[in-house]
Amino acid sequence: MELSTSAEKRKRISYGMTLLVAGLLIYLLFGLTTQAGVSTTFGLNLAGSQAIEVSDLVVPAQLTVNLMAAIAAFAGAYQLAKGIRSTGWLIGILAVTFVIAFLTWAAQDKSFNLTGMLGSSLVRATPIALAALCGVISERSAVINIGIEGIMLMSAQTAVVTATVSGNLYVGLIAAILVGALVAAFHAYLVIRFKVDQVVSGVAINIFGTGFTSFISSRFLQKATDALNNSGTFPIISIPGLSKIPILGPVLFENNIVIYLMILLVVVMHIMLFYTPWGLRTRAV
Repeated sequence: MELSTSAEKRKRISYGMTLLVAGLLIYLLFGLTTQAGVSTTFGLNLAGSQAIEVSDLVVPAQLTVNLMAAIAAFAGAYQLAKGIRSTGWLIGILAVTFVIAFLTWAAQDKSFNLTGMLGSSLVRATPIALAALCGVISERSAVINIGIEGIMLMSAQTAVVTATVSGNLYVGLIAAILVGALVAAFHAYLVIRFKVDQVVSGVAINIFGTGFTSFISSRFLQKATDALNNSGTFPIISIPGLSKIPILGPVLFENNIVIYLMILLVVVMHIMLFYTPWGLRTRAV
């Protein structure tokens, strides 16, 4: 019991001090260098979007930055005095206050399209989220899969070449899935059949994937762009009704099929891992 209390106390102090330091850094880095009397304009409308237009958000730059510093510092002081059990809340407060302060400081006396940034962030986060799902399934089943990056590189290049040659993006998508499964099966074969260390095999796949795709790209794809490297992109699919929601509509409900699949997979994998017998058996390994 004493060990548990001591660990909780150290955790409370460490998180509290982190938030206090974050509040101080926000004030020193952004608060002191923000011009007084200027505003930051956050654009909430995206050109070409079906969403209902709303007025842009205009905030006083210096006041907003100092407010974020105060919120972070107050959360740190509260954590030291009382303690917040939820780690997620603490990390969320730290991330939100720092990001808002940084964006307000960077765009002071200027206009910044917040909706466009959120949409671009979601697009760029999609491959990371898919790789993270792969890692979650592997780790939950006691498999160390270091080769995720190599698998994704080879799958992506296969998708581009196949989609360009066939003229069909969905054929490229299926080809990428098959190649990814094939490389993963090869990784499993090395580990199970030849007792190769999982980390060594994964690193080898990463090195091979990086080298192979770089060679193919420089040797063939860059010289024959129209024939091998002109796959195009998936069309944007707007969900009726939901795409008209201000801010969230263009970000979440006006995307291509890959992003929708990523969001769906996150929800499905969470349900399967934590609310099904299969998930229980997977996590019990």
